[in-house]
Amino acid sequence: MFRFFIQVTLAAILLDFFFHSFPGDDWKKKLSVVMETKEGRSKSFLSKDSSHNEFLELKNFPTELVENLISIEDKRYYYHLGIDPIAIVRAIYWNYKHGKIISGASTITQQTVRILYSEDLPKDKYLRKLVEILFSIRAEVKFNKSEILEIYLNLVPFQGNIEGFSRASKFYFQKDVKFLTKEEMVSLVLLLRELKPTKEKFFSRLDKYFVNDPNSLDKAYIEKKLFDQKKFVNKEISSSMEHVTDWFYNYFNNTPGRFKSSISENLNSKIQGILNIENKFIKDYNAKETAAIVLKVNRMKKRLELVALVGSLNYEKETGQVNGAIHQRDAGSTLKPFVFALGFEEGKLFPNSIMKDEETRFKAYWQKGAYIPRNNDQKFWGTMTASEALANSRNVPAVQAIEKVGVEKFLDFLREIEINHLKHDYTDYGFGLALGTGGISLLQLTRGYSIFASDGTLFPLYLGESNQGEILFGKEKKIFSNITTSEIKHILSNNDLRKRAFGERNFLEFPFPVASKTGTSKDFRDAWSIGFTDEYVVSVWVGNFDGKPMDKIYGAFGAGRSMHQIFRLLAEKEKLSLNYSQELTEVKVCRLSGKLAGRSCNGYLELLPKTKSLSPCDGIHETKISAIHSPTQGDIFVLDPYLPLEHQKVPIKISILPTSNNVYSYQIFNNKEIKIEKDVNETIFLKEGSYSISLKKDNTVIQKVEFVVR
Repeated sequence: MFRFFIQVTLAAILLDFFFHSFPGDDWKKKLSVVMETKEGRSKSFLSKDSSHNEFLELKNFPTELVENLISIEDKRYYYHLGIDPIAIVRAIYWNYKHGKIISGASTITQQTVRILYSEDLPKDKYLRKLVEILFSIRAEVKFNKSEILEIYLNLVPFQGNIEGFSRASKFYFQKDVKFLTKEEMVSLVLLLRELKPTKEKFFSRLDKYFVNDPNSLDKAYIEKKLFDQKKFVNKEISSSMEHVTDWFYNYFNNTPGRFKSSISENLNSKIQGILNIENKFIKDYNAKETAAIVLKVNRMKKRLELVALVGSLNYEKETGQVNGAIHQRDAGSTLKPFVFALGFEEGKLFPNSIMKDEETRFKAYWQKGAYIPRNNDQKFWGTMTASEALANSRNVPAVQAIEKVGVEKFLDFLREIEINHLKHDYTDYGFGLALGTGGISLLQLTRGYSIFASDGTLFPLYLGESNQGEILFGKEKKIFSNITTSEIKHILSNNDLRKRAFGERNFLEFPFPVASKTGTSKDFRDAWSIGFTDEYVVSVWVGNFDGKPMDKIYGAFGAGRSMHQIFRLLAEKEKLSLNYSQELTEVKVCRLSGKLAGRSCNGYLELLPKTKSLSPCDGIHETKISAIHSPTQGDIFVLDPYLPLEHQKVPIKISILPTSNNVYSYQIFNNKEIKIEKDVNETIFLKEGSYSISLKKDNTVIQKVEFVVR
């Protein structure tokens, strides 16, 4: 009875062992992810155990390679059940005869077991061998012979962190496995016996396989390929693709395999080159890092295609391994278009709505005191339309806009467009949410702006395709009407409207239509620039990963330079456009009343619904103001060493309202004060240095602008 009990118990244990699920059974989780770029180039990145491998089906390995493997490693592979008794007896005899281990008896199945179930095998070497035999028999039951070969060919370890014959072929011989010659195939198989053999031992083995045809063996070639110093392979990708593959690896962590991405390696590389060149102009102002993203709007397939992502200037640097494209930073003024768009959509604001840029105390029930926003230039411009306020990124009107919309409503909107890190209650963010409180990542921001490029629809983000189909982030959602997005488009592409803040010459002007917005966070820690057409959304962030402030680098200059160059790059191969709703028409409105501009009005072209009827402005307004229009605050003029200095002058543009009672003058730095009786429009040469220009009225400074020549 006791013997029967023991037999039943052992049988139960064996049955449980054979039918129990082990982690190693799901062997494909050990594979690397292989990404194919838009150009068709393969980019491999590390598996979970920090190895490089590449999955191929058994049928894609050369038949001759498989035959050589079986001939050298396991002649009776197709006839045993996981272990080879003949090989075991032979190994015991030769090892006993020589008094040391000179021969092994491991089958291909046993070697595969050690790859798949290494963590499940005991540490004691004798017990380990016994359990390995049981696992080998189990493997023969669970997998057929072809499957075991496929696992082995893909995962068998070579030198360093290289696994599988496909990766080894590229590592040692720089060619696809299907192009291997016989001498190369045999050499790789022999390496399995000893990954770092001496040359003498290796070639004595190799000679045996070419004894009948020694002339076909090029020993010098094999020696060069196998015995040159090989390094541990950490990455196989170009520096511009490092952050892409890191990010994709985290996404594909549980779904290894091969997929075709939407990323263009050529475009990515060119953009990184642009970022590094443009950084030379701003690095002296403590701007050490830059990141950029390009999304392509595919209306036909209803998706956004990630075609470029650069996370830093140089991945090889320690700080450069931070991916600036996906980390949250203070959003600055970049969220303002969403606030105004929500106001337009709900009819609480219109592009020609009159707003007051003046000192305002905003009070809410959740605050003890009042919220008093300030503009970046520490000035108030008075009366203006919503369009002018947004185009010139005025802070006070933006807070007025979120007050009309509702802070809670705006927070709900940001969450709806999948800016999901904003977990706190709206009272924790307050009115400052309109000015970037709460932060955003460059990727979130770029996808958010795509709503304006795609006529109000938020499309899912397309990363590529695998065997399971399209790889998409997010869902398709209708956010705004085409009328609202057209109005925002028109405002952000109106160069005339934003000149008051950005000057006559700025990096937001293009020879083709582009709508754009900039942002600068508190203490100049982050500079943003984002632009869009109907075809693309381009965004750039500039700053420091350690959070240190830059030296007065604004978004328009710091990030705008790079964004400008990226758009020009895209425009070389594709015509870029901005189209508007047919339900809208251009109307000239008065800047001070928002009504139809009259003769005395300082007007601009506004895009309004055809059904909207405006009454004419009956006010009498000054048609211009006394102001310095160029340079603008924070401008940086860079002297090009390859151009004559006489062609590199700083434009000075000043307008005045002369009367018989007023005396105007301007002064550049400590130079002589110059009296003026009419507008100034001239250029002057200035050496490198920091400057200021002051406009005086009756000996009182009414405007002062600081700028730099480098």
